[in-house]
Amino acid sequence: MSLDGECSDLGGNHHGESYIASSNADFGNASGQNSRLASGRLLVAVFDGHGVQGHRAAQRARELFEENARSLIAPAAAGAPRELPAALNWLFFHVHKCFEREGFCQASGTTCTTAVIDPGSETVTVAHVGDSKLVIGNGGRVVFETVDHDIDAEDIRRINDSGGEVFELQLANGKKVRRAVVQGTSGPGLSISRALGDLDAHCIGVLCEPVVHAGLPFPLGSVLVAASDGVWDVISKETAVSHCAKPIDIQEVARSLACEARGLWPANDDIDDVTALVVKTSADIGSI
Repeated sequence: MSLDGECSDLGGNHHGESYIASSNADFGNASGQNSRLASGRLLVAVFDGHGVQGHRAAQRARELFEENARSLIAPAAAGAPRELPAALNWLFFHVHKCFEREGFCQASGTTCTTAVIDPGSETVTVAHVGDSKLVIGNGGRVVFETVDHDIDAEDIRRINDSGGEVFELQLANGKKVRRAVVQGTSGPGLSISRALGDLDAHCIGVLCEPVVHAGLPFPLGSVLVAASDGVWDVISKETAVSHCAKPIDIQEVARSLACEARGLWPANDDIDDVTALVVKTSADIGSI
């Protein structure tokens, strides 16, 4: 099994035995990316910005991933570890430290969900902060999914100990959302417990450290879908995996998934950021 290709927003050439594509229809602050690493590995990522500078945060995070991704595996970047889980941790912290220096992310930031696919070992390593879910399917079944970083009981304790507090808000659609604020104030109001940027929220216990899952099986016939919550709020993970199993052009699979999600948002509602990235392995030779 080999991997080659470009995301549709970065170009879109592909050849080989497994196909990769992403769809970024510019529906808001979300963005997708892929980069070639050493030893034939491929890194893909989804970023979903939030706050006034959300678009800038997502784009800057993507740029920093592109600048550093190719050296994640030996030879390592200066100061970066060589082992993949540690290298991904380093990359997330590096992006966050850049945000601290650049000073535009006090109340803005981005999610990040990334995967490094190794065709030689038929495995994938996943790291994420935030709620841009990634699922892996095989044989029409969901075999892995990331857990969104909604604010849970452990997060509440950490936030309270850091000078913050959490309140619960019921949205118009009936969904309840927890938000982290500085004690006695209404801000910053972040609804996820891990993110890149959001410096005000990090002062009250929000984290930039990713959750990493190393060495997940990714054999021939597998499909990987990573998307912003604007997709997952209206399309189930089972539907997404089934959709991506269709025997059609892989670029069209990713694009149609994002467009379908956008179409399912009520016309009189604010449409959330929508992006979808798809990686699909196949024994068939072809090109897009």
